Amino acid sequence: MKKILTLFCCAISLCAQAVKPEEGHKINLSSGAEMTIFSPEKPDGRVVVAYPGGGYAFVSLGNEGFDATEWMLDHNITYAVVNYTLPDGNRNLPLNDAWEAIRLIKSQAKELNIDPKKVGVMGSSAGGHLAATVSTIAPDPESRPAFTILLYPVISMWDNENVHKGSRDNLLGKNADQNTLRHYSPDLRVDSVTPPAFIVLCGDDDIVEPINGIRYYLALQEKDINASIHIYPTGNHGFGWLDRPFRQQWTEDLAYWLDTLK
Repeated sequence: MKKILTLFCCAISLCAQAVKPEEGHKINLSSGAEMTIFSPEKPDGRVVVAYPGGGYAFVSLGNEGFDATEWMLDHNITYAVVNYTLPDGNRNLPLNDAWEAIRLIKSQAKELNIDPKKVGVMGSSAGGHLAATVSTIAPDPESRPAFTILLYPVISMWDNENVHKGSRDNLLGKNADQNTLRHYSPDLRVDSVTPPAFIVLCGDDDIVEPINGIRYYLALQEKDINASIHIYPTGNHGFGWLDRPFRQQWTEDLAYWLDTLK
């Protein structure tokens, strides 16, 4: 498990100004977890809050977090990367950080020059599970995102055959009962207020079975919720924002889809 670094920031101003990718505003959540916010030169009101993956054992801040900064800023999207607390026996820790990050961004809407109704989330792998869970069991409207972006997400905790056991065990423990497994399976928690989603998968993913993301897509379809799914033949798992085959295609599709939500 990676070392967790707690960075204490003094007199941080969340003002809306142009920043380079390495110049984000770092702030601590109440747990001590860190969120880094990047503002484009001309923010258009939209925000993406990213939860990188790592199987709930570590947080993959590079390819599934900070590597997306340039793309987001180029599209005038305010971008935040959350280095959330790992569960380590307490399944509520990452969720609490994820929800707090959304509420904090919304509360700073004027300072950041963003629209609190356009705050979405993005997650990869186990971070995708976190993003989808945040989207389906939010405790209140202020904690619920406006849209969800999922890259090769872990979804179905209840399915012993297709579950990513590492993520499930790290989050819920090895002896979680069926009620708990189903409660933390976003495909079973979709309802009429679940936000729209954009989902990217690769057919040759041998880490997280593609059926996970497909199930979430189908659950959204059943509720007539805007959903877009893109499945590519190769790419496997963990590609994030690396320059891999099909990156141009799926990011162009993502940009178009996000524009339809304006």
